[in-house]
Amino acid sequence: MRGQLPDRRYAASRVLLCVTLLFSVLMRSAQALPEPETVPSSDKRDRADVIHGAIGRGVRGLGDRLDRFFSDQRVLAEEQTSRLYISPTFELIEGGQTSQTLPIRINVVLPRLKNRWRLRVTSIEDRDDDLVADSQDALPEGRDKALPREPGEGDQTSTFVTLNYNPVAKLKRNLSVGGGPKVRDGSVKLFLAVRLRVSTQWGLWTPSGRQQIYYDGNKFGERTSVDLDRPLSKVTLFRATSAATYTEGGGGFELEQGFSVRRLLDDDRAVQTALTAIGNTQPNTRVERYVVSFTYRQRLWKDWLTASVRPELRYPRETRFEPERALILSLQAVF
Repeated sequence: MRGQLPDRRYAASRVLLCVTLLFSVLMRSAQALPEPETVPSSDKRDRADVIHGAIGRGVRGLGDRLDRFFSDQRVLAEEQTSRLYISPTFELIEGGQTSQTLPIRINVVLPRLKNRWRLRVTSIEDRDDDLVADSQDALPEGRDKALPREPGEGDQTSTFVTLNYNPVAKLKRNLSVGGGPKVRDGSVKLFLAVRLRVSTQWGLWTPSGRQQIYYDGNKFGERTSVDLDRPLSKVTLFRATSAATYTEGGGGFELEQGFSVRRLLDDDRAVQTALTAIGNTQPNTRVERYVVSFTYRQRLWKDWLTASVRPELRYPRETRFEPERALILSLQAVF
C-alpha cells in the first residue's frame, strides 16, 4: 500500500495535466466568431474599430447570457431589477454525510432614486466568516464548492441587509458602495463594502477584474479576482479565473485558480465542466485541494424555477489527494 502512495499523491497532478491539454485542444480547434457585417468607410481604422466593438459585444453578450442562466454572482451583484431568489440545496458526500442549505437573496431597486439605489437582503452560508461567498463556502450559485459541512456542525450563516449605491453602472465599469447590519450567530455588526468591476476587450478575449473591500465592525478584508473569457463557439464559453481573498486575522491569503467551459444546449438547458485549485499562503503557499465538477442546469418552468445537478470529485491534501465524491442537487425559485 505504501508503494502506491506516490502514485495516488500525484493523481491530482495528472488530472490537471489532462484537463489542461483538453482545454488547449478545444481552444486550438475552436472556430472564430463570424465577422460582423462591415460598415462602408474610407478610413481603415474606423472599420477596425467597428469590427472590434462588434466582437467585443458578442463575447460579453455570451458571457452575460451564461452567467445569468447559471445565476452567477457576477451578474447578481449588478442586477438592475427587483427579484427574490430562493435556492434550497441538498449535498450528499461520500461516506454518508449530508447537508442542506437555503440561500436567500432579495434585490429591491428604488426607482424614484434614478435606479442607482438598491436595498438588498442576502443570506449565505459563510463557513469561514470572510464576508464573501466563495469556494470555501457552500453557496450553490457561487464557484465550485470545496469544503463539506462537518458532521454535527451547526449553521454558519451570515445575513446582510444593505443599502447599495451605484455611482457608476456601465458596460465596462461598475462601482457600488453599500452598508448595513450583518447578523451572524445572534450578533449584529455594521457591514460596509465597496465593489469595483472593470472590463476590457483584447480581440476575442475579455478580461474582467473585480475588487472588493469590506468591513464588518471588527475586521476588514478584500477579494481580488480576474476573469479571462473567450468564446469557443456561438454557444460555448471558456473562462479562466484567478482570485485571492484576505481577511484580517485569517492567516494569509486564500488562493483560487479555476478553468471552466460552459455551453448552452438550447434555451432551457446548459452544462458546465470546471477544474478548480484552491490553496493558501499559510503556513506556506501550496494547493490544499482540487475540485473537478460537471454541472447540468435546466429550466423547469419559464424563468421562475430552475434545477441543477452537479457531481464533484474533490482531492484534498489532508487525504493525500485521494478522491472524495459528492453530489449536489439544487432548485432555484425566482420571484
